[in-house]
Amino acid sequence: LKARVTLERTGSCKGVVVVRVVTCESQEAQAAGGFRAQPDVDYVPTDTHIRFEDGQKESTFEIGLLATDAGWVSSRLLWVELKEVVEGQATLGGPSLARW
Repeated sequence: LKARVTLERTGSCKGVVVVRVVTCESQEAQAAGGFRAQPDVDYVPTDTHIRFEDGQKESTFEIGLLATDAGWVSSRLLWVELKEVVEGQATLGGPSLARW
């Protein structure tokens, strides 16, 4: 199982840009209590670099989801954070909340 996450690049989209993206536990996700996804229980912790080529507006990556033995599981909240620009010129937006 995998969750597909698409990052959108806005603005001029000129030049190559590489950003670091990580799954993380945020205050908001912790406040969700039983509805927050837990690393190594619900998903595979991810720390990766996403490369945008010159003119590229979107890039997609995957987060591994871990199967459960339960027949039915409620939705879980998972945070994905744009951590830093590794290469190129870009300004990052805030963290995004994804629900699966």
